[in-house]
Amino acid sequence: MSVMRSILARSIVGLLASPMLLGLANPALASTGQSPVGQWVGTVAAGQRNIVVKLTLKSLVLGSRDGEMRWGAPRSCSLKTEYAGTRAGDYTLNIFSTDGGWCDLYRDGTLALHGDHGTLVFTLKDKQDQRVTTGQLDPATQ
Repeated sequence: MSVMRSILARSIVGLLASPMLLGLANPALASTGQSPVGQWVGTVAAGQRNIVVKLTLKSLVLGSRDGEMRWGAPRSCSLKTEYAGTRAGDYTLNIFSTDGGWCDLYRDGTLALHGDHGTLVFTLKDKQDQRVTTGQLDPATQ
């Protein structure tokens, strides 16, 4: 019985120390201490306008659906995301819902994130990887 307890205890400790649960699923970002969990804000140029973009990620648990990217005027829409793990050194989120307008172009697409010296660089792609929008976000100040 004590062998089973020992195995179970090591399994639980290993799970609790899991980088995925700590929000550090990407080794490259984990080594810099940067995680995309939190609130981020930036602007993206669209023609002669700058559009405010806000990203909120509450966790990096595989399958969690608690991420949202909000786009300011004139796009005025939002994308809901589901964490899908890491690919090619980026955090990857699937877009599972939008609330209309411009954001519908990216329904069922992906949002890739990677850290860059205190900022978060994003690449938003439609489901055919034909339409791509990129930008940079900074930590939001409260």
